[in-house]
Amino acid sequence: MYLSYSRTAIFNLACNLGWLNLVERDAETDEPVYTFFHANFQEYFAALNIDDWRYFLNHIPYNPRQGVYRVFQPQWKEVMLLWFGHNEEKLKEQKEQFIQALVEFEDGWEDFYHYRAYFLALACIAEFENCSRADAILTELATLYFGKL
Repeated sequence: MYLSYSRTAIFNLACNLGWLNLVERDAETDEPVYTFFHANFQEYFAALNIDDWRYFLNHIPYNPRQGVYRVFQPQWKEVMLLWFGHNEEKLKEQKEQFIQALVEFEDGWEDFYHYRAYFLALACIAEFENCSRADAILTELATLYFGKL
């Protein structure tokens, strides 16, 4: 059964549970300023609102300054992993595309970011149960570490 709640109801519930706390009021507008009780709540709710994997990585090889590379920023790792762990069927294809982009990432910096992206793909498949590329990624990384198997 799917329940639908208004944003106000969810906000009030989060406040009542102590997940959101009023910390101060804006000096100019007197608007309330809230913070999450713990960063995990913030990361979880952020992950729920991301509907396109390109929010984390939109690689533009010929002009990287125009791209989006949150995937390489440490503060986004937990959000990305929570996004991968979210079990909505509509995100399955998005997750597959994201894994593909990570394992095929070419950085032009002697593969420094290529390997980082590959290891991030490994972390992501741990959260993405039915990833079609999981075996290939594990085999490739084992080969890199141990040599030809």
